[in-house]
Amino acid sequence: MIRLVIVAVMVLSTIVVAYGQEVQLSLDLAKVQMGQSVKLKWSIGKADKAFVSEVGKTTSDGTKELTPDRTTTYTLIAEGKFGVLYRTATIEVEGSRGNDPNDDTPPTDFSKYKYPLITKRKGASVVDVLEQIRQVLQDDMEFSVYGPLPSLSGNITFVTNFKHKRELVKSDEKTIAERKISHLVEVDRVTNSTGECALTIKALVKYRKARESTWRDERNEEFYRPESENLKKKIDGLPK
Repeated sequence: MIRLVIVAVMVLSTIVVAYGQEVQLSLDLAKVQMGQSVKLKWSIGKADKAFVSEVGKTTSDGTKELTPDRTTTYTLIAEGKFGVLYRTATIEVEGSRGNDPNDDTPPTDFSKYKYPLITKRKGASVVDVLEQIRQVLQDDMEFSVYGPLPSLSGNITFVTNFKHKRELVKSDEKTIAERKISHLVEVDRVTNSTGECALTIKALVKYRKARESTWRDERNEEFYRPESENLKKKIDGLPK
């Protein structure tokens, strides 16, 4: 009986490994110059569905030509009977200026995002949750979305570009010219497609004083909380 159990476990492990080997994400180049394009290619193997950076939800293999403006890591999350698998591929961009603090691309240091709100999604697949979040940020709120991005914790992170919002400047703030905001949504890493996903919502607000060009991080929570609560409300209202 013990031998039979061992054999069964070994066979199951072999199947899972085989499924995992069929899930692939690759780039046709390892390094490009600024302005040069690269082809991202993915294969989902036996997965039922997958989510690919710069693509969104997909149920088939495919390719996409991209022109990254800085060194970028792309991610594939594949989901099926085997659970959830992750693959990444990184392109190095030579000649890029790095992260300009005065442009509208998000920072690479996610620790700058503040005042977390926690919510949960249960009953939907991981890929479907990721697609829903992307649609809220991109289609509903009209942000450019970066991700899913890898994090040190192994969680899945979406981050948006900065959007300039007139309503973030109060009428009596005579010294502030404008404010802009970027959102971050982090989805806890899960190992099966039926588990509950915990979502952490954060934001980063920057302000620019009148007659200045430099953007500074906003520290006052009152400019964060309503924006993050609005995003949480939209996510909580998604169909399950």
